[in-house]
Amino acid sequence: MAQQQPRRKGGPRRCAFCGRSRTEVSYLHVETEWACICNGCVYDAKATRAGGPGRARRCSFCGAESKDVEWLFGGSKIAICNDCVERCVEEIVAV
Repeated sequence: MAQQQPRRKGGPRRCAFCGRSRTEVSYLHVETEWACICNGCVYDAKATRAGGPGRARRCSFCGAESKDVEWLFGGSKIAICNDCVERCVEEIVAV
């Protein structure tokens, strides 16, 4: 998993997990300026569950704490919970 690449001023938004830009993926869910996830990382999160470097404490997308969700995918800087992953999957299917 690549480190988060900051968005260049005026540049395309990037996935906070892998660093791919909106132009490099078929889907990019943008929750906040820094909480963005691409279709590939959504499916990686769904497949590996609770994977990633470090111990995430809170979902970067909805703010849920680790004790309040089934699992968190990610690390100490960016993470996504199972509920937000499912929401992203539903959005991808609808596109």
